[in-house]
Amino acid sequence: MELQGELVFGFEQNERWNAYRFCHEEFRKAMKTDSAKNDYDYLALHLQAFLASWGMIVRDSILMKRNYKCLIHPLKEIFEFSDANKILMDVDPYSPEFDRDEYIRLLLELKEKVKNSLVKDGRSPTDALISKMLLGTLSCVVAFDGKVRTGLGVSGINRGALNKVCDCFDNKKEKILEQYNLMEQKSGWQVPMMGVLDNMLWNTIKQ
Repeated sequence: MELQGELVFGFEQNERWNAYRFCHEEFRKAMKTDSAKNDYDYLALHLQAFLASWGMIVRDSILMKRNYKCLIHPLKEIFEFSDANKILMDVDPYSPEFDRDEYIRLLLELKEKVKNSLVKDGRSPTDALISKMLLGTLSCVVAFDGKVRTGLGVSGINRGALNKVCDCFDNKKEKILEQYNLMEQKSGWQVPMMGVLDNMLWNTIKQ
C-alpha cells in the first residue's frame, strides 16, 4: 500500500477533521491537571461530539440508544490505565523510547478494558468505535474503521494489525514525517503521529 501525502481533510475551524483536534486537546489538558480529570462529564461530551462527527452514532450502533454518560466509565478506565502507562499518550513510534512490543501489549490490554466497560445486554462495541475512542483521547492508535481495515488487510485490533501499523511507520518514515510537517503548517497544531497516519490511510483508501 502506497501512502498518499495529500490532505484528505481541511483544517478550517468548522471542518470535520477539527472534531478530532478539539477532542484530543481537551484530553491533553486533562492528562496534565488532576482537577480536569475529575470532570468526566465534560470530557464525555467532547468525546461524544467527536464520535458523532466521525460516524459512530448511527443506526444500529451501540451508542445510538444511549447518551454521553455511557462514555464516563470507559473514560475512567482510559485515564487510570494511561496514568500508569505514559507510553500510550500521543504515541510517537519515532521516539527513542518507543518499544513496539510493549506498546502492542499495553494497547491490547487497554482495548479489552474499554470493550468491557461498554458491553450492554451482551452486545460489545466494535473495534472501529474502540479505536476512535482511543484516537480521540490518547491518540495511541489509528481508527480501525472498515476502509482502514481493508487497506491494511486486517480484521480488527489485534497483534498482527498493530504490527502492520508499526510497519507503516517504519517503512514510510520519510513520507509520514513530510505529512506531519505539512499538517502542522496547515493547522498550526502539533498533530499526534497516529493522527497523521490516520489521515494518510484515509486519503490512500478513500473511494
